[in-house]
Amino acid sequence: MKICYDTMSQKSHVIVLGAGPSLKENFPAIKEWKDKHDALVISANYKHDIKIDYTLFMDKNVFSERVFDAEGLIVITNRLFKLYRKLTSDKRIKNRIRILQTIGQEDYEPFKHTFIRIQDNGLMNYFPPNAGYAALLLASFCRPEHVLIAGFDGRSVGGTNDHKLLYKDGKITRIRISQKKRWVNKDQKYQLRKVILPFMKKNKIAIHAFSNDKLRGILSKNNINIIKSTTQGLKTKGGIDV
Repeated sequence: MKICYDTMSQKSHVIVLGAGPSLKENFPAIKEWKDKHDALVISANYKHDIKIDYTLFMDKNVFSERVFDAEGLIVITNRLFKLYRKLTSDKRIKNRIRILQTIGQEDYEPFKHTFIRIQDNGLMNYFPPNAGYAALLLASFCRPEHVLIAGFDGRSVGGTNDHKLLYKDGKITRIRISQKKRWVNKDQKYQLRKVILPFMKKNKIAIHAFSNDKLRGILSKNNINIIKSTTQGLKTKGGIDV
């Protein structure tokens, strides 16, 4: 079944889970937000200690490794569906497969796409650069009023824009990042700040995020509702999340 506005569950509140380092710290608050708003949960690639309604995959290796552990309905791109017709027809998962319709991966180039358009039949003019961003766009099909994003920190290794630090066997190795990878890293920050978040705002979707989530290094969070969490859950004042 293909994803479109008529085939997705309609929810006023949706949670989108990445896999960044801030996710674990904020989990008590995420669970509280879910219970408080009866939110639908979309996860990029991973199982978590929370009920998942949709698990989304974009990378073929991650998909083949994790698909049988995935919770809820399984969302893949049309490209993955074509690559893995035999796997997606497996009786254990075939009735749970849903297809997110994007343009071809070969059309992805850093900074090429500056806006998103989704047709009524669910077809996008856009290829999300990672599963987390695809999960955010998937959330928009629910026609939500509020979306909480968590674990969108981005690259968690140390280093600079030109180098990353690899920790192995107690030793630190400094590895130069290729020019192409640097472009991709910069583009992913650009896509979140300049393309995806404005698309959500245009669709009147309020974005919420935790104060300790780096959000790919976005410095200005003026259009994001920042939530503070504690080890017990949401930090509130007068019953309102703060």
